[in-house]
Formats: sequence, C-alpha cells, structure tokens
Amino acid sequence: MTGSRASENNKHDPAKLR
Repeated sequence: MTGSRASENNKHDPAKLR
C-alpha cells in the first residue's frame, strides 16, 4: 500500500480514519 493510496482511501472514507 503506497502513501498515495492511503491518502485516497482516507479521502473517500473519512469514517475509517476516525
């Protein structure tokens, strides 16, 4: 998993980040 991928995932899935 690249940093870019993680950033994108957090963008369309803020609920996961929290």
